[in-house]
Amino acid sequence: MLRKADIGFSCEAVQRGADIMDDTMFLNVLKATVENHGCTIIDIDLENHIVNLDGPDDAVADCARAISDLVS
Repeated sequence: MLRKADIGFSCEAVQRGADIMDDTMFLNVLKATVENHGCTIIDIDLENHIVNLDGPDDAVADCARAISDLVS
């Protein structure tokens, strides 16, 4: 069963990440993280800090935790 999830991330976390890597690198790492957990990115809303994912429930939950670790 596939499901969609909204994963929010904070501006401060993204800014800390931007100090270390540029936007392109961040998006590449985000994409790799999502794909490594068996999910796909449906849509990214950078203005509202939302990543919409699709994949099996367990994979989406694991992916959400990995994204949270990535931006914190």
